[in-house]
Amino acid sequence: MALASEKITLSTARNIPFDKLVLSQQNVREIKVSVSIEALAEDIATAVC
Repeated sequence: MALASEKITLSTARNIPFDKLVLSQQNVREIKVSVSIEALAEDIATAVC
């Protein structure tokens, strides 16, 4: 017997003025300067296959 999965409820969209946006340390992207585009492409290709 399959278990019932929990339903996902989406919140409504909100308009937030740009001057009210702030940077957050909770979602920081890191850029690896020493990695080439070719190396990144190869990494992506191996992950997809």
